[in-house]
Amino acid sequence: MIHVIFICTGNICRSAMADGYLKYRLKELKKEQDVKVSSAGTHAVQGEESPDFAKRAIEKYGANIQTHTATTLENADLHIADYILVMTERHKKDIVRRYPNLEEKIKLLGEYAKDKEYEEIDDPWGYSYNVYENCAKEIVDSIEGFIEREI
Repeated sequence: MIHVIFICTGNICRSAMADGYLKYRLKELKKEQDVKVSSAGTHAVQGEESPDFAKRAIEKYGANIQTHTATTLENADLHIADYILVMTERHKKDIVRRYPNLEEKIKLLGEYAKDKEYEEIDDPWGYSYNVYENCAKEIVDSIEGFIEREI
């Protein structure tokens, strides 16, 4: 079994949408038994819910994160992950500082993007719904590339 963990700052927007979307796609592909998916945040508040904009934006792509709640980095299964997919270089540096032995497992999710206009996926938190929609599009594009290359 492959274990994928998505990481962002608060684990309520970007990594929550990525987590939900990959789970949705794996179910569609009938591969949910082959891949364990989770997410966490470098500065998450354990149990915090995703904002409505994030829920609505990713729902357009079929994923449901209505019941998602944040997980802290300390409560994530980082050490058993095969892929630790982060949204920004800052996230990568933060994890490597705390867990230097995991550096080789960490990649930017945007590196998998089919549309190579972006590598880092910016935080939509606090912005308009349109920013969340664009963020969801980048996440979906990147996950589709990840599925093609790694699953």
